[in-house]
Amino acid sequence: MKAERDAKAAFEAAERAKSDAIVKAKLDSVEAFKQRVYNNTSERLVAKAETERRLREESIAKAKSEEQEKIRKDEEKKLKMIAASEVKKKEIEDARLKQLAEQAALKLARLEALKAYVNSINKTISVPTNTQTSLVLSKKEQYLKDLASKYPEGITEENEDGVNCKVTRVILVANGKADEYKKVAFNYGAVFYKKNDMDISEIKFKQETKR
Repeated sequence: MKAERDAKAAFEAAERAKSDAIVKAKLDSVEAFKQRVYNNTSERLVAKAETERRLREESIAKAKSEEQEKIRKDEEKKLKMIAASEVKKKEIEDARLKQLAEQAALKLARLEALKAYVNSINKTISVPTNTQTSLVLSKKEQYLKDLASKYPEGITEENEDGVNCKVTRVILVANGKADEYKKVAFNYGAVFYKKNDMDISEIKFKQETKR
């Protein structure tokens, strides 16, 4: 009887050990499955976090690059505007200097023309002194008499070119007496009127010459 009980106890112990082994194996399998699931989930989370980090860094880098490019373009635009402004200033200054040079040249031309006119007057008219007055008057009277004998009664007009000027010469002969009128128009715009080499107004010139 004892041997049977021992055999039965040994069998039951073997069955319990077998059952425990099967349960343990199942539990180990379940735990391993849980671990794999956990590992896979962790890897996915880590990968997702890494992807989000990379995308965030790329976005920041892109925004920074775009901002730097905008700053560069703004600076380039400012430099171009400054350069254009400097060019415009230089053009304005060059135009001003050119205008001043032209004005100076015009003034010089006027002075030269006036100088030439004065010289021409000095050549044709002697400034009388007390001892020369009668001689000058006699020469002028003789000059006018010669004009009266040379030109017909009425008005004769002649045009000639002077030094930087144009001269309109009008000879008026009436009753055997002559008067000589001149209109001297300089290239720079000034106009002088004379009667027998004496200055007169434009109105008197036009009234007496009918011009």
